[in-house]
Amino acid sequence: MLGLLVLVACVPGYEGRKGGQTIAILGDSISTDASAGNAIRDALRRTYRVSISAVSGRRIGEAQENAVDYASRQFETPPDQVVINLGTNDAWKAITEGWNLRKSYKHYDAMIRTLWGAKCIHLVTVNAQMEGEGEFPGAYNAHARAINTFIRSRADAYPKVRKIDWNRAVRDYRSAGEPYGPLFIDQIHPNELGQSALAKLIRDSVDGCR
Repeated sequence: MLGLLVLVACVPGYEGRKGGQTIAILGDSISTDASAGNAIRDALRRTYRVSISAVSGRRIGEAQENAVDYASRQFETPPDQVVINLGTNDAWKAITEGWNLRKSYKHYDAMIRTLWGAKCIHLVTVNAQMEGEGEFPGAYNAHARAINTFIRSRADAYPKVRKIDWNRAVRDYRSAGEPYGPLFIDQIHPNELGQSALAKLIRDSVDGCR
């Protein structure tokens, strides 16, 4: 007797406003519920239907399978808009594991192609404002800036690709003297204030998709 092969999407279903545009978010630990996930979801779901696929520690390429899930007809419906909040672990592992960022750029392009059916694809820049002693912060910031340069190149090249400049927001806030206190728990993961700031940036970009 032949078994029946059933394809099941491995990403969460949408939740939020009935009939609203569908927003898929691909992220790492920064977008999990333990970090900014709930703030992002709360900022969007009164207007949109939101699904967040976020896994701690993953690089850009490790989210490609979920990008395929979102684009597949096996999922509820392909997303109207996509937010990609990845790259932190690529920058980190470029130092700790010798990861080649050229692979990350290829993976980013593959993900953009996979999700090209979306009306807008929003790319969140990586925080490149790490501080501290030793060589690691400077090396990490250099890799993060390289990823951000790539993100900017894609936003400049394709009208439907938008840049959400989290790195610039962090830099400007620190330049202003952090008037409401720090944004981060550990320089990578935002605290409650940082989560709200990141969620607002994402909401503003999604709202601006025409």
